[in-house]
Amino acid sequence: PTQRDNTIAFLNILEDLTGWKFIKDKWLFDNFSVYRFKKGNIKPGNQRFNELVLKNPLSWAMTSTLAIEYTLEEPDKLP
Repeated sequence: PTQRDNTIAFLNILEDLTGWKFIKDKWLFDNFSVYRFKKGNIKPGNQRFNELVLKNPLSWAMTSTLAIEYTLEEPDKLP
């Protein structure tokens, strides 16, 4: 399947799970790029957090007292 096919399949899943109406004709699927990222989590702690910040995460969130989840621009980088 193409990236276009995968995107449409994903939007159909969202429609089924959320009740949101996916109207294919209102979407443009030409000339878009797909980027892959690496997700992970660490146990909170000063040293581990400092090491995470040095990796320049795209995003991070403290999801509980036991975990910080993060996203790195790996293996792809945004332009």
